[in-house]
Amino acid sequence: MNKKYVVIGSSSAGIAAVSTLRELDHESHISVFSSEKEWPYNKCFLPDYIAGDKQREQLFIRDRIFFERQRIEAHFGVCVTTLDATQQIIGVEDGRQFDYDYLLIATGARAVRPSIKNSTVHGVFFFYQLSDIDLINLYREENGVKNVVVIGAGLTGIECADAFQIQGMNVTIVDAHAHLLAKHINYNAAQIIEHRAQEVGINFVFDAKVEEIIVADNKVCGVRCSNQQEIKTDMIIIAAGELPNCEIAAQAGLRVAHNGIVTNAYLQTSVTTIFAAGDVALVNDLKSGELVRSFKWSDAANQGTIAAHNMVGNQRIYPGIVRVSGSYFFGARFFVAGNKDLLGEQIIFHDEKTKKYAAVTMHNEKIVAAMLYGHESAVSFVRRAFTQNLQVTENLITEWLIGSID
Repeated sequence: MNKKYVVIGSSSAGIAAVSTLRELDHESHISVFSSEKEWPYNKCFLPDYIAGDKQREQLFIRDRIFFERQRIEAHFGVCVTTLDATQQIIGVEDGRQFDYDYLLIATGARAVRPSIKNSTVHGVFFFYQLSDIDLINLYREENGVKNVVVIGAGLTGIECADAFQIQGMNVTIVDAHAHLLAKHINYNAAQIIEHRAQEVGINFVFDAKVEEIIVADNKVCGVRCSNQQEIKTDMIIIAAGELPNCEIAAQAGLRVAHNGIVTNAYLQTSVTTIFAAGDVALVNDLKSGELVRSFKWSDAANQGTIAAHNMVGNQRIYPGIVRVSGSYFFGARFFVAGNKDLLGEQIIFHDEKTKKYAAVTMHNEKIVAAMLYGHESAVSFVRRAFTQNLQVTENLITEWLIGSID
C-alpha cells in the first residue's frame, strides 16, 4: 500500500531524506516543504561565495529537474506553520493542509538576532542563508562598501570576516567573549589565530557587545559598543549564533529539550510517525552519552538518510555523533574535537616559523580533546584517533604534528 511521506526542510538532512525515500520506495507520494525560495544549496559554501571563490550557481545541489524526475512534490518558499500530530496533518501559511503517514522534521535553525538598538536599519544583515548573501552583495555593489563590522567571533563570524578581507575590505569583529572561537578553544590557542588574522588586516574588539547601531541618512554608519568604543562602518553582519527551529514540534506536543527535538536511536520523536534530523534534532553524543545537537552538514545528511530508512520500515539505528568541527580561514586549516574544558595531559605544539599550532589533551593514551591550526596532514590522523577512540602515544602524536610541517 502506497504511503505519504512529508519532509519539512530542504537542506542537508531534508534532501538526503527525500533522495533516500525515493530510492527505497518507488511508488509512494513524497513531498518536501521549504521556507526558502531557492533550490537546495550547500550552506558550507556561503563564505566562498562572498570571497569570490565560488559562483552562485556552484552552490546548488539539486534543481527543478531532480524533483520532477524523482516525482517529488516540491513546495519552495512555503512555510509550514501548523502540525497536528494526532490527525497527521501539516498546515502552511496560506491555509492549505497536507496529510501524511510519516513526517520528517528537518527545519534546521535560524540566525540569532541580539538586542541592539537600530538593528533593523538598512545595512544590517545576517550571514546564514543564500538570500542573506544575495542582499549583502547587492548592498555592497550599490553602496561601495569598504568597512565591515562582524558581530560574533564564532566559526560563522570568523569565516565571514575572512571572506570579506579576501575581497579587500576593512573588517572589525566584535564579540562579548575574551577571545575568538570561545566555545571551541582556550585563550592561548585563540591568540595564535588572532595574530594570524591581524596579519591579514582583521581588527578585534573583545569583552564588548554592540549596543547601538549609529545611523545617518537611514543607513548604517557605525556601531557603539558596551565599552563606549565607537567604530565607523559601512555595513554590519550579525553572526551571533543560531537557534533551532523547533517551535512547530513543541506546539504539536512533541518532546523538546535544550532547544532541540528529542529523538531515539531511530531518529524517531516522541510521536512514532514523526522523525527529526539535522540541526533541530537532539541525538546521542558517543563520547559523553548526552543528548546534543550537531550543526555539521555531513551529520545532517547521515541523519536524513537513516531517518528515511526508518520511515519506510527498513529499521536502522543511528548510533550518534562524535563532536568535531573543521574550517579554513586566514590561510590555514582549523580542526577541533571534543570539549576544550576536559582535563588531562596536554601536548602543546607550536612552530614559530610556520605559525602552526596544536593542542591535544590525552587521557589513558586516548585523545579526549584536540585543536589543530595549520597542520593539514595531521588532521586526518588526529580525527581518526579521536573518533575511533584509538590508543595512541604522545610520541606518535608528536610525529604526526612534526610531519605536517612543510
